Amino acid sequence: MRRDLIAPQYQDDANARAVRVSQELVRLSVVELRSMGLRRASRPVPEPPYEPFAIALTPEASAKVAQLPDSVSVSAIVQEILRR
Repeated sequence: MRRDLIAPQYQDDANARAVRVSQELVRLSVVELRSMGLRRASRPVPEPPYEPFAIALTPEASAKVAQLPDSVSVSAIVQEILRR
């Protein structure tokens, strides 16, 4: 993910990232998540600089991710969630 595109409160706080992402994954519908993940997944070339982030998900959030089609970019969804 691009650290410069993440809201300041999530840039250096892994716990805050995990809480926010899990809450939003559970709150949003599969249709909304799919739309978020397809917008960015359609880009032919990623925009650098990316750096790896691990996000711990709740079981409910993991179950929601499991419902998404393979063509959806979960990374794009997480990036969009953490922008706000």
